[in-house]
Amino acid sequence: MSFTMYEKFDLYLMEGYTKEFISLENESQTIGEKYWFDEYWYEYGCDKAIEILSKFTQDDWNKLTKEIFSKSLDYQEKVIYCMENENNENELEFLLYMIKTTKNSMIFEACMESLIEFVKSETKLKFLNDDKFMVLITGGRGKQENSINR
Repeated sequence: MSFTMYEKFDLYLMEGYTKEFISLENESQTIGEKYWFDEYWYEYGCDKAIEILSKFTQDDWNKLTKEIFSKSLDYQEKVIYCMENENNENELEFLLYMIKTTKNSMIFEACMESLIEFVKSETKLKFLNDDKFMVLITGGRGKQENSINR
């Protein structure tokens, strides 16, 4: 049975890096703290997830977008943390979708932090022309109100 990249990514985020950590923990008695488990994701686990994400097809992106809000907040944060390829239009679109759709302030902030990687001269216009995004960034003030206050 062959898995799609989305299915591999989902399995890895749900249990794959946990199994890696457990096998590493069994090799060393000094790694058993919860702190280390949390740090393992950011130091090692995310690299594997980013590698899988880089192989996503458009169908994989569609599936991730469709299912993301059925996942835990921890899962959502980990996905957002993987969004670092500023040349990948799908990652940018995914982050914008999350910002526009999430009702959780932690997820919103994580998306905003990840978006920093994507701000470059080619994308500035995209952000500025997106009314809903601008309303989010300006705290609810629309473009017209901002232009009046200048």
